[in-house]
Amino acid sequence: MPQLTRKELLQRGVATVGATAFGGVMPAFAQAASDPLDGERLHRDVRDLCAFGPRRTGTDAEHGASAWVAERLRAAGCEVRLDSYPFRQWILDGWDVELAAGTASAEVARFPQKVATHPIWNTRPAAGEADLVYVGYGTQKEMDKHDLRGKAVLVDGKVLLNVFATYNGDGYAYWNAAARGAVAMFATSDAPGNLVRMIGMGRNELDANPIPAFTVGRKDFGVLRRAAHGGTARIRYRLDARHVNGVTHDVVGTLPGGRTNRDGLVACAHTDSMFDGALDDATGVAGLIGLAHHFAQQPASRRPKPMTFLCVTGHDTGFPHLGVRHWVEANAKQVSTLSGFCSLDHLAGLAAEDLGGDRPLRRTGDEERLLLISDNALLYGLTAQVAMRHHLFPSIPAPEPLARANPDLEGMFVERGVPSVNMTMAYPWYHTREDTPDKIPPAQLARCTRAYPDLLAGMQRMPAGWMRRAEVSTRVGARG
Repeated sequence: MPQLTRKELLQRGVATVGATAFGGVMPAFAQAASDPLDGERLHRDVRDLCAFGPRRTGTDAEHGASAWVAERLRAAGCEVRLDSYPFRQWILDGWDVELAAGTASAEVARFPQKVATHPIWNTRPAAGEADLVYVGYGTQKEMDKHDLRGKAVLVDGKVLLNVFATYNGDGYAYWNAAARGAVAMFATSDAPGNLVRMIGMGRNELDANPIPAFTVGRKDFGVLRRAAHGGTARIRYRLDARHVNGVTHDVVGTLPGGRTNRDGLVACAHTDSMFDGALDDATGVAGLIGLAHHFAQQPASRRPKPMTFLCVTGHDTGFPHLGVRHWVEANAKQVSTLSGFCSLDHLAGLAAEDLGGDRPLRRTGDEERLLLISDNALLYGLTAQVAMRHHLFPSIPAPEPLARANPDLEGMFVERGVPSVNMTMAYPWYHTREDTPDKIPPAQLARCTRAYPDLLAGMQRMPAGWMRRAEVSTRVGARG
């Protein structure tokens, strides 16, 4: 047994004495130590997960983090299995981007050669030098104005709600540029100061992705844009990356139902991250572990339906091929009878306004939150009640799959007729190296995590089949 600290010994002693000598009434600090939804306890799990560093899918860090999650769920009282499966893994060995030549302006002359960048997920290895062409927001009309053959394309844009890039989606600028003969793409990361935010591709063909692509820090992007307007800017790039056959894991923790083994509920978070990933998604993983402890402590009569606590990878570093896909396809029969699905993704973080400077302006309250809910009146009403009870505001209802925020998470369940919800938010440091535990307030993390037991308890109380029958089909063509 590991050596306990004085504080740990004191807490254990107080808990034991308090439960006997004081008739089961423990001091508040001892209760907090045993409460799985206590903010400090949740925050410790956030810190422990972030200590693995970037958890890119298939790496040693991801494997270690997945094993850690499995042990935490097992300690909570779940039956746990670590489900390994193969996938096509992206290995990033290194990269460089430099402004090779440009106008004779004093700004370009002073500009450091190295540009603050990060490769966009799964782009192919390449090296070259090309003229830099600015195509505004990367729309069809703006690209039509230029001959992009052999050029490096510079795409402007905004990242709405700190998540959704204007140049992303079905008409992703990357594919439009590649189709016009561009040899590389550089897009603004639209993060505070010169931070580089990772933005994924709505469409990702892995080895077949045709050209290298990078996100660029906001300040450096401005220099590149102004140099491109001069008409003589050239950019030099090198990307050392490759695809190999890799292995990743689903961590699956289960609690049996008190009255049935059907009509189960699934709560899910993702372990992987490009950087330390405190908000995205160490908060969700910590919340999932807390939920497992919370429901395992309850008598079976209070959870009549079976529960699955699922931790997946490949959302941040394998999109859109991984996420819950493996589990859903391997458990098709179970999925067809589920009563509901909850995604724990970005639970809590500092509220801040990015006004274009180096440091976002801190403010009180929560960040804007999206209530991603399938087309289900019962689930919508239940989620609204929970959001009000736990002060999850401001919140914006966003129906799935119309929002298509996470087609590899809740979107995959919605497509299969499973009532699904994700109460998510993001701050200005989202998907940057500054997404760190110090920006996760423990009290807010506890409040937001406590909303999920209420939500899941409401689903537990719902008579078998009611929630599923209330789901409106969203499959393609279902609405005519």
